[in-house]
Amino acid sequence: MKAFMEITDHFIDSDYKLQSVLLGLTKIEGDHSGISFANHFEIILHHYELEKNLICITTNNASANHHIAQEIEGLIPSFSASNNEIGCMVHTIHLAACDGLNALAQSRPLPSDQEAVGNNSGPMTISNLVDEPDGQNTW
Repeated sequence: MKAFMEITDHFIDSDYKLQSVLLGLTKIEGDHSGISFANHFEIILHHYELEKNLICITTNNASANHHIAQEIEGLIPSFSASNNEIGCMVHTIHLAACDGLNALAQSRPLPSDQEAVGNNSGPMTISNLVDEPDGQNTW
């Protein structure tokens, strides 16, 4: 299996503009463990002397990335995995939407209007509470 790790530095420059710089795109050879990825991450940060500037890590919420963050915590003492690992919000919304769609697909179909209200013509049915539109008083 081929694995790559991208590290992008996001920062605000002296003109208060958001900047993004690709620091590294590393092909991970051999072991794909959290330790291996964390070591590659730390090497790149060290190369740019950014270990002390690390504020957070944004991941796609995969459990492997959580393990990487924990390993980085061991390599960079100022980093706290529990406080500074941020899941990607777009990915989180996507996962929630998929779960919702799957739940809907597995639920029984909704009854038709006629089944839901029955053939009841009692005083609280909609036809007895609301006049039929006559084209007047509409916007």
